[in-house]
Amino acid sequence: MALVGGSDLDPALWEQAGHLGIRVVNYYGAAELSFVAVDHGNGLRPFPGAQIDIRDGELWVCSAYVSAGYLTGDGPFRTDQNGWCTVGDLARMDGGRIAIQGRSDGRILTASATVVPTEVETALRSLPGVSDSVVFGLPVPDIGALVAAAIEPDPSFPPVDLAAIRLSAAALLAPTHLPRRWYVLDPFPRTSSGKPARAEIVQRVLAASRSRS
Repeated sequence: MALVGGSDLDPALWEQAGHLGIRVVNYYGAAELSFVAVDHGNGLRPFPGAQIDIRDGELWVCSAYVSAGYLTGDGPFRTDQNGWCTVGDLARMDGGRIAIQGRSDGRILTASATVVPTEVETALRSLPGVSDSVVFGLPVPDIGALVAAAIEPDPSFPPVDLAAIRLSAAALLAPTHLPRRWYVLDPFPRTSSGKPARAEIVQRVLAASRSRS
């Protein structure tokens, strides 16, 4: 059996594991919330004993497993008077399944729209030529921010055809969610767990952009 947590599992990888006889269990949780939801192959659903509530797009949890709080320092953990807790993760319910959409402090406010980066990143990763993506906001006076995307090219699609990627993205995303600034970084710097090092990626692409201007 393979236990997976911390990020969405590629359906193709899940299928490949099944062909190899590996039972995969995907879960969502946090150090402050413990286990929140589990996916046995049909979508994330509340972990036994965990209650879920979505408030203004933010996921709240009530269970016997949640933390009592921080001993020292501050963090994203918040509680209400009824014992419900959150760490600021965004989520929505889809046919009884929970779709995690990232942290609330990562939302991009652009003109009159609110863009959740993980939604755009998921769309971009599905495009031919894109191995991975990081989406972030570029502050701009009057409109809030521009949606920007850093992409890691898929090595099986050389060379990078950014014009084709933009055109394909436009067919998938609403105009408000379509990145207005594009950057290519090959390869992405990554954390020890293999995730894109988001802050470092943004710093690198912006530094490269300034050096060319």
